[in-house]
Amino acid sequence: MRLPKITALVREQARFVHYEDGNLWYQICYGTGTREKDVNGDEYEVPAIFEFPVPIADASGARFLRSDKGIFFMRWIRLHLNTLAVAYVQRADHGGGMGGHDDDTT
Repeated sequence: MRLPKITALVREQARFVHYEDGNLWYQICYGTGTREKDVNGDEYEVPAIFEFPVPIADASGARFLRSDKGIFFMRWIRLHLNTLAVAYVQRADHGGGMGGHDDDTT
């Protein structure tokens, strides 16, 4: 699995999905993920989805909307991309699947 470029994520809308264990979880639909067929056999594109947490400890004094510009969430998107990259590297080091970034997110 390849991680998305941060630039592809921050130019899209972020949408609130749910709250869990001290985090507001947001979702961004970007680019094209896969092609699927409907019941009639017609193909359509399904966008790729990226979800990331926003700790409520970081939300002090801030207003988080149901949907907002992805660029406003760049800090948390970058943190989550880095967390996923580290997890992929550790998994690869232990014989798991390979992963990586399409670009440098640091």
